[in-house]
Amino acid sequence: MNRVTTRIMDRVRGKIKDKIILVGFLGSGKEEISKQLSKKLNYSYIDVNDSIRMYFGEKISDFYKKEKVEDLRSAKEDIARLLEGGSRCVIVSSEDVVLNEEIVDIMKKNKCFVVYVKASRKRIIENLINAEDLCGIEEDFQKSINIKLEVLEKKYEEHSDYIVDVEVEDIDDIIKKIIKEKERVEDKIRRK
Repeated sequence: MNRVTTRIMDRVRGKIKDKIILVGFLGSGKEEISKQLSKKLNYSYIDVNDSIRMYFGEKISDFYKKEKVEDLRSAKEDIARLLEGGSRCVIVSSEDVVLNEEIVDIMKKNKCFVVYVKASRKRIIENLINAEDLCGIEEDFQKSINIKLEVLEKKYEEHSDYIVDVEVEDIDDIIKKIIKEKERVEDKIRRK
C-alpha cells in the first residue's frame, strides 16, 4: 500500500464503528443477541452488568438495596471508558446507560454502533419473572417496569443508530439485519 492509500485507510478506520453496543431494558433479549452477534463477527463480548458484578463482587440488585447507586454509576463510568480502547467488541449494556450523558458522549466519540433491542412490556415482565438479579425492581414489579420504561424507551430511540424489534423477528434475522445495517453505515462513511 502506498502512503496515500494508508492515510485514507487510517482515516476510514478512525470513522468505522468497530464497537457495537446493544441497549434495551432488562429482559429484552439483548444479552443473547450480543453473544451470538459477537460470535458471528468474531468480536470480543463484554457484558457491562457482569463486569460490574466482578468489579464489586456483588449482584447489581444489592447496590439498589444498600443504596450504593453512586458506586454503581461510578463503576459504569469506569467501564464506559473501556470504549476508548481499540478492540472490536459487542457490548451488552446495563439498561440505564442511556441516562448517563457522559457515557453517551463517550459512545459517540468512540464511534460505537448503538442498537436498541426493543421488546414489549409483556415480554420484558415474562422474562424478568424468573430472573436472578432484578436490579432493584422487585418491589411493585410491573409498576416499576412501566415507570422506568416511560423514561428509557425515549432515550433508547434517541441514542441508537438502529432499532430491532424482538417481537417481530427471530434472533438469526435480527443478527443479519444488525450486521447489514452496520455495513451500510460504514459504506456511507467510506464514501464521504
